[in-house]
Amino acid sequence: MINVSDTFKQKLQDGERVWQEVEITFPDGTVKTVKNEIMGENCTFSDCAESSSFPIGCVVCKSMTLELDNTSDQWKNYNFYMAKVHAYLKMQTSVASPAVTDELLNENYDPILDQSGGAILETKAATEDRVETIDKGIYTITTPEQYGEILSFTALDDMYKTNATYISHLVLPQSIETLVRDACEALGIPSEVSMAHGNLIVSEIPENMTFRQLFGWAAMLETANARLDSRGYLRFIRWDFSNIQEDYNAVVDDDGNVTFKGGASIDSENFISPVGNWTIDNDGFLTLIESAADTSEKLKDFFESPTVSSDDIVITGIKLKNKENEAMYGSAGYVLELENDLVNDVDLDTVAAQIGDSIIGAKFRNMSGELVYNPLIEFGDMAYTYDRKWNRYITPLTDVSCSVNGKTTVKTQADDPIRGQSKFQSESTKAIVEARRLVKKEQSAREKAVKKLEETLKNSSGLYETSVAQEDGSTITYLHDKPTLAESKNVIKFTAEAIGVSNDGGKTYPYGFFLTGDLIAKILYAHGINADYIDTGALIVRDSDGNIIFQVDMDTKKVIISGDNVVIGGSSLPDKLTKMDNNIASAKNMTFQLSNDMQTITSDADGNIPVFPTVATTAKVMYGSSDITNDCSFTVTKSDSVTGSWDVDTHTYTVTGLSADNGWIDIRATYLSNLSVTKRFTISKQKKGEDGKDGEPGRTYMVEPSCNVLKRGSDKTISPNFITFKAYYRDGKSATRVPYKGRFVVEETADGNTWNTIYTSSTDEDTVTHYLYSILTNGSGQTVASSTGSTVGIPRDVTNVRCKLYASGGTTT
Repeated sequence: MINVSDTFKQKLQDGERVWQEVEITFPDGTVKTVKNEIMGENCTFSDCAESSSFPIGCVVCKSMTLELDNTSDQWKNYNFYMAKVHAYLKMQTSVASPAVTDELLNENYDPILDQSGGAILETKAATEDRVETIDKGIYTITTPEQYGEILSFTALDDMYKTNATYISHLVLPQSIETLVRDACEALGIPSEVSMAHGNLIVSEIPENMTFRQLFGWAAMLETANARLDSRGYLRFIRWDFSNIQEDYNAVVDDDGNVTFKGGASIDSENFISPVGNWTIDNDGFLTLIESAADTSEKLKDFFESPTVSSDDIVITGIKLKNKENEAMYGSAGYVLELENDLVNDVDLDTVAAQIGDSIIGAKFRNMSGELVYNPLIEFGDMAYTYDRKWNRYITPLTDVSCSVNGKTTVKTQADDPIRGQSKFQSESTKAIVEARRLVKKEQSAREKAVKKLEETLKNSSGLYETSVAQEDGSTITYLHDKPTLAESKNVIKFTAEAIGVSNDGGKTYPYGFFLTGDLIAKILYAHGINADYIDTGALIVRDSDGNIIFQVDMDTKKVIISGDNVVIGGSSLPDKLTKMDNNIASAKNMTFQLSNDMQTITSDADGNIPVFPTVATTAKVMYGSSDITNDCSFTVTKSDSVTGSWDVDTHTYTVTGLSADNGWIDIRATYLSNLSVTKRFTISKQKKGEDGKDGEPGRTYMVEPSCNVLKRGSDKTISPNFITFKAYYRDGKSATRVPYKGRFVVEETADGNTWNTIYTSSTDEDTVTHYLYSILTNGSGQTVASSTGSTVGIPRDVTNVRCKLYASGGTTT
């Protein structure tokens, strides 16, 4: 939601009209400010995902339409194609008037007298002309103009640039956040993106990928959508359901009966206790206190009752696909299907879980309707929609469009599960016109930043000042963007020791300057830096053409030097490494095991764990018959509900806390940069039920293999050449194991993903021996033996073997 003063909101609610002004910068550099020639009734702004499904990973390109009066043919010498239009909406929030002193009158309009008989005077302070401005952003006219008495244009924000095919001088692999930063620099789009999951490593760029796809796929990792704000900065807009509240309001029916929407209970003394944060105010009225953290917009002023779906949509799962494979997280029901070709197979489960943890359980409804003019709401706003009976529904806004001083159309769209970024693109790009390629001199990042600062200083409004006296007689000064601190968003705070900058109304001050000389900034642009030391997470050095000569990246944990500039024995480094890389990439006998794949923790009925037990898993990586655990790098990703630590020496992850009923830890092992395998450690609470009678002792079943690790030699031989699986059970607290006759299913895999069933028991048995060689037979079906009488076999392409035990009599339980 766009931040404005309370006065602006009140006047807007009272029907006060806004007016539109635009500053047009033509391709030849001419700048013209236009107000009176704007045909306001046909000027519109659109801020829409334009998707048939609930958008995650979409790229929103805002648009505006502009009509100008041309009855005097005054625009005939102007070329509007590729002109920049900076649009503003303005409202007069106060009118200048001098200070006035009048007698204070009673209800009969007679002067009110003081004790001495004199009239009591009332002084009204002087007011000044005040015009409040909404910056709607900069748009580019991408369609040739049509001349006539009225000129009509469609203009797009800078997101139209992302339709170009992706190009970069970066050397892969890179983190996806690095790719986004580099893309913003290439397109000339400033960025305010800070990614929680930006350390995902991208090893390969899909063919013909566009910048638009890159931004969308990156935003998807954050359960967000990509959009430019009014300043033209790239932002990832997340769907935030964390502060949404159920509707606990009360309604009165036609018979005068009060119904609490959240329900109510009656205690033993016949007192009613409604659900929700209800209280009795000073006047004795029952009042519902809503959370201050819930800033969702309340949509009530519809021309007609909005169209709202009859049932809630509750997201139950995430299915994430790349070009070849997919991963499912959550449960069946309303499953969002997403496609992201930048996610490698080894990361599919992790990314699906990260997205799922952010959105699963979200509840909302489809909605569409037309509101009284409201220029403050935007795409991505969380909102409550009220129908004519004052029923309230959760409706996150996916589409917002309005005509100036006319109707505002809003929509929450989630008809079908998401089918991927490609579908969204095909629909949204119908409104995107490919712009003419303009050749111009490239600017450095600092030059672009300086130009952006000049434009911002030129077009921005001023600040208001508030001074707060301290006990020692000093003053803390605040500069803010709205008349009062309470309604301001941008705040600068001056104290004796530091200067702080806030973008959230003074709740936090993430940027600032200590008078000792320390500077906290997001991005620093400078002509030069002369330092005694530089402690940095990422460093890139480019030549004049933008090619990377040297790079250090904390996410990939790599130092990259342009191989073409490194010569060994007369050959470039890339030529020397090509053969080794090909050999590594073709290898298939890397296996990764966790000592513990899943563990349950006993808790009370409320999920509390009085004494947290030992919960840990240790990683072990084999390459053929060699243990390469110490030669691998490990990346640990966990769900937000898990607290724990990773021991780099023992390669063990130890869980120390679990705040939800379930949690997971994904551990990825990477060997020689090219081979990666991910395994998941899952933990869950086993809640204690109500105390009951003692039951019969339980029975535990187990399968014991003759060995846990297979070794493959350089000649492809496997040792041992067979595995024996034995089944047992143990009753109650007994320490004695008893052989159990059930049904075995033995499976093999060559890649860790696809499993093939090799053996299924036809009768009940307690032992099965599985051979890892394919035995050769002759035409009569007899085995082929060597001269010594040994059976001849060929080792199969196997990396893992697993055995399942079923109850006797079949393979269903």
